[in-house]
Amino acid sequence: MLVSIDTLRADRLPAYGYKGVETPAIERLQRDAIVFENAYSHSPLTFPSHASLLTGLLPPQHGVRNNVGYALPERFTTLAERLQAAGYRTGAVVSSMVLRADTGIAQGFDSYEAPSTARLSAG
Repeated sequence: MLVSIDTLRADRLPAYGYKGVETPAIERLQRDAIVFENAYSHSPLTFPSHASLLTGLLPPQHGVRNNVGYALPERFTTLAERLQAAGYRTGAVVSSMVLRADTGIAQGFDSYEAPSTARLSAG
């Protein structure tokens, strides 16, 4: 399971020593997970950062350089595609409009739930 919480600061979580908030679900997950002490994003933007996370490539390699106006090309293999090839079922639930399925970031997921442009125009 890969959990990405966009814009969450590690120094505001009990897992990293912060005492000002309780996060029981994250703490339960932490007990059975790998917790990285040092993890860095290749971009301060959601879409390019997630494209790097899922492909293992830097933004100049995969070509996604901003949250809008870009798409992840199908020629790049994602983590979800690699997991599918190994026989895993894959799914994602996202709430960020910049990670909607038509950006290409959904490739390889059996199930991908995200905001769509249709929901925006209907609302």
